[in-house]
Amino acid sequence: MAHDRAVGLAMGPLKAVKSGFRQYANLFGRASRSEFWWWQVFVNFFGIAFSFNEIAAGIFSLITLMPSISIYFRRLQDVNVNRWCGFLYIPFVVLFMFFSLEYAYEPAIWTRIGQIIAGIGLFGAIMMIAAWLCWPGTKGPNRFGDDPLAP
Repeated sequence: MAHDRAVGLAMGPLKAVKSGFRQYANLFGRASRSEFWWWQVFVNFFGIAFSFNEIAAGIFSLITLMPSISIYFRRLQDVNVNRWCGFLYIPFVVLFMFFSLEYAYEPAIWTRIGQIIAGIGLFGAIMMIAAWLCWPGTKGPNRFGDDPLAP
């Protein structure tokens, strides 16, 4: 397979799944776009397939949880973003939930405004993370390691 970032064919589906399981606890280093997105296809396809059986779905979710977190962090590091920026959306989720619960008990205008502000922040954080996941990785080595697509 080609190792050209512009083409994006560096890792096929089987290699990406093997890499995901092999590096399940590796929170350091980098993961290419193809590795990340093939892993997402695998997890979502089998997640839907197993969703008809609760036990199988639960086991599959437990088996793929740590590799999914690992590949998510390594993908962010491939675009030279610290892995902890992947949690950017959590404060907005907490604020949105707080204002939603507050509004349920006391429907005041300030709680509705808080919901709107937290919702806008949450949307912005999710869009920023989605952009990072779609950007091409840094060419050559960066502070998180060598280029995963380097020959």
